[in-house]
This record gives sequence, structure tokens and C-alpha cells, in this order.
Amino acid sequence: FHYSALAKAVTCAGLPIKSDRPIYVIFDTGTTGLSLSRDLYEEAFASTRQPSTPALSKGKSPWSDVRVTFTTNDGRVQELRAKNPISLPVDVPWRDFQDKYSLVVVGLSFLEGSVLTIDTTTSQLEIAQVNVPPEKPGTIDPKNCEQSYRFGEAERKLCKLDA
Repeated sequence: FHYSALAKAVTCAGLPIKSDRPIYVIFDTGTTGLSLSRDLYEEAFASTRQPSTPALSKGKSPWSDVRVTFTTNDGRVQELRAKNPISLPVDVPWRDFQDKYSLVVVGLSFLEGSVLTIDTTTSQLEIAQVNVPPEKPGTIDPKNCEQSYRFGEAERKLCKLDA
């Protein structure tokens, strides 16, 4: 079972990745870094290799700062970000999909500092950005939640966990 969203924007090394097709984002906790459909991977690589690209002059790879922005079911715009994720192209095997859409698969490097909750009864995914105080590693306190959002109808308080 995959959880996904339609991307509003994907940027690599500060440069927008352009696609003439809608880009779907799959949230995959079995993935460490980032996989992109081959068209997006090649676009990201090519755009950071132009002589005038600021990222190239600073010695950054296309993957030095990757941001994926999407809209939740309740209409809020959210961004997930990763620094230097392992990034690979993927040839999407779904024929009906590959002709109409591009794909970005984000893994655990994009979820660092977050709490991920999957409600199997409603098939909804929740992500909460959390600040864990250094003096209490493994403890998640509600007052440390910066934001939470739900891919569904209702938002719930997430940060009620205690390790």
C-alpha cells in the first residue's frame, strides 16, 4: 500500500525541476533516500550542470538540498526536505502511469525529525514535524510539535508518544 500526493514543486540544489507532466510523490518508509522517474532525474542533473548554475559554482551536487512541496487533503501546502539523500533514477514500470505522470519517491531521509502515523482503518497517513529536546532523547512531548498535518478529513494531535 502506498501513500501519495500530487507535488506542487520539486527543487534540487535550489533549482526547480520542470516537468510537462504532473509529478506524484510516494512516501515510502522502505526507501532511504530519493528515487525519481528518469525524466526528472535527468532534468535535475542537467539543470545543475549549466555554467551559470550557482549550485555548481559552490561545488554542490544536484542532491545537496532536495525539497518536495505538496498539498494535503485539507488544502495546506507542506514541504519535506532532505540534505544529500541517496538519489537514484527509476524506470516506472506502470505503462499507463509513465506516459502521463512523473514520479518522486521520498524515503526516510525526508522524514527525519518527524513522526509518521498510518491509520490502517482509514488508510490515512499523518506526518508531524517534531523537535525533541536534546536532554530527553526518545521522548516526544506535545508542546514540542511544530506542525502536524493529515492526509484526510480531520487533524489529530500526534505527539503523545513517550519512549
